Amino acid sequence: MTMRQVWQATTKQGLTCGVLLIEGELGMFLPLVAPYDEFDYAKQLPDDLVLETLYVMPRTWRGY
Repeated sequence: MTMRQVWQATTKQGLTCGVLLIEGELGMFLPLVAPYDEFDYAKQLPDDLVLETLYVMPRTWRGY
């Protein structure tokens, strides 16, 4: 999936800890590769960036 496809399929994206969060859900994210994992804002990511992995975690997952 490319970032262009992510923009078209979602309404809310955010970056934190080297991952792209989808729709503000901590349980659904796409990990980013260097150097993109250091960006501060999702809008900085190029449209043609290919995201190969999507993780979906249970809502009860806290990550700690």
